[in-house]
Amino acid sequence: MSYENSSYHKKWWVKTIRERNFFGFRYWWFNWVAWILGGFLLIYGIFFQTSQDNASCLNRNNLSRRVHSIEEQLEKCCSCNTPPLPNIPPDTIDTIIPRPLPAPPNAKRCNTKTFSGGDGVDEKLFILGTQSGMVTINYDMATEPDKLEVFYENRRVASTFTISGNNNGFVGGGNNAGSTGKLTFLYKFNREQFVKVRLTGGIGTSWNYTIGCPR
Repeated sequence: MSYENSSYHKKWWVKTIRERNFFGFRYWWFNWVAWILGGFLLIYGIFFQTSQDNASCLNRNNLSRRVHSIEEQLEKCCSCNTPPLPNIPPDTIDTIIPRPLPAPPNAKRCNTKTFSGGDGVDEKLFILGTQSGMVTINYDMATEPDKLEVFYENRRVASTFTISGNNNGFVGGGNNAGSTGKLTFLYKFNREQFVKVRLTGGIGTSWNYTIGCPR
């Protein structure tokens, strides 16, 4: 059996090696191009990855500085709007920050009907609370004229002087004001939680009235 026809030369891997050697010998310049191109790609990959790492680091540093700056601004904003409390003597606090005054023990609650059968001046206190609103007083002066007035913090806020046909504030009996009616006024809470109702009656009179709660 000759050398050319031997099984050694029929092996595929032998043929492949021979072809590669022939290609490398004939096209020797291609090997240099491949090496140069591979080196360029390696250098570019290393440089590009380093640039990305640096950019990422710079972005994180910038973000950290921005967050720190925002935190400082928030701290300054919270502290600048809280001025120290002034040193106010205890006896002058009520004049600066008004506090509700409690009603006297003898004060009645609103929506309580009040009766009397005597003459003279009758004064009663009624608790209206801290809620402002409209208050209505229903009265009945029967057959003798009587006068009704309402005071809040020493200021008259309603009276029968406003009733048409009254006689110097007196209504009832035979005058043109009639014996029954109602008064309405706006209760604006300030400090006192109560009003004073003053009723001035004639001789042998009888009357009754009911002061409602603010609505």
